Amino acid sequence: MTLYPSNRSKLGTLGRPVGSSDQLIQAEGDMDKSEPLLTPSTSTTNIGSFHESDSVSEVDMLLAEGEGAVKKKRRPKRGEDFTFREAIVKADFWLLFFVYFAGVGSGVTVLNNLAQIGIAQGAEDTTVLLSLFSLFNFVGRLGGGVVSEHFVRRDTHYSLSKTIPRTIWMTFTQIIMIITYLFFASALDGILYVATAVLGICYGFQFSIMVPTAS
Repeated sequence: MTLYPSNRSKLGTLGRPVGSSDQLIQAEGDMDKSEPLLTPSTSTTNIGSFHESDSVSEVDMLLAEGEGAVKKKRRPKRGEDFTFREAIVKADFWLLFFVYFAGVGSGVTVLNNLAQIGIAQGAEDTTVLLSLFSLFNFVGRLGGGVVSEHFVRRDTHYSLSKTIPRTIWMTFTQIIMIITYLFFASALDGILYVATAVLGICYGFQFSIMVPTAS
């Protein structure tokens, strides 16, 4: 029943004994032998059977739902588990995908070309840039989780209006990343190392915030 829930018995047979085919044939034979002389009209019979079957099916449905034997199928709501096919038709999925693609994707692009960026701006040792990015990426991942978790749970001590959702922090970090990319493009003196450190923090923020946001 767990592996093949569609093969369960119908609602009309829940809690009722199922007769064999021999009993059905015998019952039909008895009905033919005891046929009354005056039969009721077909419309009256149909109406009575319709109301009777309708009321019985509603009662069976309510009892089955109460006992957990039958569960109505419904689409999952926000916050519940989605299958892949259910997720790809949701706007939330594509919004989070685009945000993650833009934020983390651009950060990976800069990371892969950090040495070339340093050489183009006259940096003597590009390994320092990579170490700086990795260090502040670590700080951003730890700090992003702590900060976002603190502000998203402020409703336990403060009013609900003072809570800050994780998506707001994602927006802030991506705005800062845009400014950082402009700093890279400007090639100002002494701005390369500062921009690399700030980009590492924002890059780590994106990683630490996206997972709990999706969950």
